[in-house]
Amino acid sequence: MSSSPLGTPSRKAPVLAINGLTVEYPLADGTRLTAAADVDLEIAAGEIHALVGESGAGKTTVGNALMGLLQRRARSRRARSRSTGG
Repeated sequence: MSSSPLGTPSRKAPVLAINGLTVEYPLADGTRLTAAADVDLEIAAGEIHALVGESGAGKTTVGNALMGLLQRRARSRRARSRSTGG
């Protein structure tokens, strides 16, 4: 992050922005298992982020959704997403 002339941080444009990501898996009984719910993430060029949480919290599911590697039966929804590929 750089500083503006007034000393307030100015943020670079994100290379990845996800808002409201939800991933669900259908179960045999017709219900759905929510593996990740309402995830927001924004990453600017040059930034390093870590996704942390307890076992089973959905970290791998979020990563797989971002890379397009979800299982075929999974359903994902995003309120808004943007990737500049930068």
